[in-house]
Amino acid sequence: MSSLKGFIPTLGKIIGMTPDALYERQRMLVRAGLLDAGEGRGPGSGVRATPETVALLLIAVLASEGLADVERRVGAIAQARVMTPEPCELTGKRRFGEALAELFDRPSLAGLRVLVSRTSLRAEIEGLSFDGKAVASVFAGKSAGEPAIGVSAVLLAGALGKITKALEEVRGDQS
Repeated sequence: MSSLKGFIPTLGKIIGMTPDALYERQRMLVRAGLLDAGEGRGPGSGVRATPETVALLLIAVLASEGLADVERRVGAIAQARVMTPEPCELTGKRRFGEALAELFDRPSLAGLRVLVSRTSLRAEIEGLSFDGKAVASVFAGKSAGEPAIGVSAVLLAGALGKITKALEEVRGDQS
């Protein structure tokens, strides 16, 4: 399995961020204990590029404009629970971080759109269900109410599909 650091240049090209900016977010997530750096040094060690680690890194990008809020917001948004008694209709997961990781693990879900609020603990996954109806799963943390002016970041369906494909290629290289 490739390292997350090795995957960052590909991810950066897809989402329009520099590898340095993404790597700094990865380092903050490791320091916060949200990503496990594993043991050892050099090639083949460090954080693995998995659907779960890529999901956390993307939450770090979507949830905050700069680095100051990354540590505080990422864990809370990753743990945000679906707002319905049933799991997310699109992924079958109850927490946003798990649902986002599931999108990268199932190419059939690559056409969905992901929205993360930068001003509250709220996230959404929306798109079409398998039977063609519009579906949106809303995930919220303890302070999910938006202020009068809310700011959100969106991962568009096209980008989601490209990330899913790139992760598949990385995983395929390791088989």
